[in-house]
Amino acid sequence: MFIKTFKQEDQMTGTNNQINSSWRIIAFGEGVMVREEIFHDKGTVVPLHNHYHEQITYVTSGRLQIITEEGEGPILGPEDAIYFGPNEKHGVVTLEPETTLCDSFSPMRMDHLENRPVYNK
Repeated sequence: MFIKTFKQEDQMTGTNNQINSSWRIIAFGEGVMVREEIFHDKGTVVPLHNHYHEQITYVTSGRLQIITEEGEGPILGPEDAIYFGPNEKHGVVTLEPETTLCDSFSPMRMDHLENRPVYNK
């Protein structure tokens, strides 16, 4: 059995100065990861990218516009969520400052654990 507790004081945290965001890895297991990211500025763009992981994004505060290969996607606000399948291109534009997302990835993102998120374009 694999059981691990993730106390707030032990969680891995960091910043992405290119887009003025801060993040923390809330928890991870052998095949799943939960990560929070706070985008501090309105108008922050996470470029269109893809990865082989499934992703569910849950908006905890603020609002954002989803971007897809086809162009603008839905606008999401607090308590909205969206699913991205493996290799599905996606990006976001924040519509409010301090927009906070909770992302779940399966399998877990090793690049995030190594503090080097990779966006395939």
